[in-house]
Amino acid sequence: MGSIPNGVDSHKSFVGESIILQSMDTRGGLVNISYEEEAQNDSGKDSANDSVNAKSEDDVSKRERWANPTEFLMSCIEYFLTPDWEKIKGPKIWFEAVNQCFFSLATSFGPLVMFGSFNEFKHNTYRDAWIVSCLDTFTSLFAGVIVFAVLGNLAGELGVEVKDVTRGDAGLSFVSFAQALGTFTFLPQVFSILFYLMLLTLGIGSGVATTQAIVSVVCDEFPHWKRWKVVSTVCSLGFLTGIMYVTPGGMFLLDLVSHFGVDYVIYLMALLEVFAIAWLYGVNNIMKDLEFMLGMKLGWYWRICWAFTIPVGLTSILAYSLATEKRWTLNGLEYPDFAINSGWVVSAIGIGMIPAWGLYTIITSNGSTFIEKLQNSFQPTKSWGPMDPKTRQEWLAFKATKN
Repeated sequence: MGSIPNGVDSHKSFVGESIILQSMDTRGGLVNISYEEEAQNDSGKDSANDSVNAKSEDDVSKRERWANPTEFLMSCIEYFLTPDWEKIKGPKIWFEAVNQCFFSLATSFGPLVMFGSFNEFKHNTYRDAWIVSCLDTFTSLFAGVIVFAVLGNLAGELGVEVKDVTRGDAGLSFVSFAQALGTFTFLPQVFSILFYLMLLTLGIGSGVATTQAIVSVVCDEFPHWKRWKVVSTVCSLGFLTGIMYVTPGGMFLLDLVSHFGVDYVIYLMALLEVFAIAWLYGVNNIMKDLEFMLGMKLGWYWRICWAFTIPVGLTSILAYSLATEKRWTLNGLEYPDFAINSGWVVSAIGIGMIPAWGLYTIITSNGSTFIEKLQNSFQPTKSWGPMDPKTRQEWLAFKATKN
């Protein structure tokens, strides 16, 4: 590691992939020296000192070059909005983009289905889908502009490029953004409190929605169970499981579980859901059902998306991502073999639920032979359709006129 000038009190904190060395100079001012951490032996101390001094001079030149704060902050926002066409050509960025959509909209996580179940049968979900999607996109863009403006302020204070202080994991909120808020000259404490209150509110909202989805499934399947007991059990299990994420190694565990236990599992589940609806139940059937529910006929755009674009696109991206999967790392540190193997076990447990329940459905289906049971398992059950008897009769009559 590069040596530190004598007579300087300092501490280290991660920002991006660099170590930000914050120290007090002889005049009591804050000096920030950005350097890449590397192993140095005793014979290389002089060269390390020269490297730190050279980078300090480079920081000064950058501060002079970015003397106009407004112009610099606009360049940071432009950096956020300007696409990197080389990365867009590759499927890796699309895999990350799809995952972001899954997390942002809670697609395939259950809350959307749970909330939708409380709507009236003929509620205009088509309108709601457009509203939620557009608001989510606008919110993401707006939040991105704010984040890069704040990180740009940090980069300006440190005299580095904005890309050097950006992170893609939880470190963005709890490391980079925390340091960025600390550079504010006007009431940094107030902005810090507001920011983390916002994160707390978002976390509670997401947690309540996900927990409610699990509770609804359990209570619907076992209606005689006391709801408060189910809620208490689910929340207690979630709390006990989450304790490991606040340990010293919690960030590594969070990153490992997020990658192996969520990213690929949710991606595959969403893909299979599209296949089941568009190819097994059939695009024509789902289009007729939506037409009956909405009172309007959907266009060919949705038919093409559900039948071809989404299944083929997601399959291609997933296959390429798995084929080019590299050893998982965090901040440049490779996970040990035991952790990687444990991650794949977590993925196998999540993905294994799909064939396990599929086999259960086949076994419990009508039929005297396995082939008959298999064929019947792919057919709608007698209870499939609207629950209300009057609406169900209208639906069956509508389907008959369309066949």
